[in-house]
Amino acid sequence: MSTRNLKAPAVLVAGLAIVASTLASVEGRVAAEPSSGRLTNLPVVGAQGASPAPGALLPRTLPEVLDRSARALKATTTARGGDTTRLDAVVLQPLVSRLVLGGHRHGTALLRSAGRSVLHRQVAVPGTGRAEVWSYDGRGRLWRHRTSTASVVPVPVAPGGVTIVRR
Repeated sequence: MSTRNLKAPAVLVAGLAIVASTLASVEGRVAAEPSSGRLTNLPVVGAQGASPAPGALLPRTLPEVLDRSARALKATTTARGGDTTRLDAVVLQPLVSRLVLGGHRHGTALLRSAGRSVLHRQVAVPGTGRAEVWSYDGRGRLWRHRTSTASVVPVPVAPGGVTIVRR
């Protein structure tokens, strides 16, 4: 078992999803089952890359959302049998990431969700005229389409999905 206490920054953005990556060393034969995340004995690990430790990086999304008042995070890894695990990194990301671009009276916004439920945001989209809002689910399928004439556009973002706003 490996445990590390990680100091969080003094100021955290509200609603961050916690994504942890662990490093598992299983003598070159490891894979994560997509549905359960359990390790199986499949020959999928290639030559060692830039990581200082042998094995495979196996990202895990943790089920909790970091509370805005959190100032520290404790992460623990556990191995079974002859396997070993080591905590390689912890990545904090917003529940909804956004990129907004504008110029020549037009604008585009891209929002991506790391959430597990539909999230609603307001986004100021540069430009003039009607905004088209396309929302896609976590599998890339069109989920909703609507229009808005507001300068600050109400935007739904599907769990694990993306929303594109253009005007």
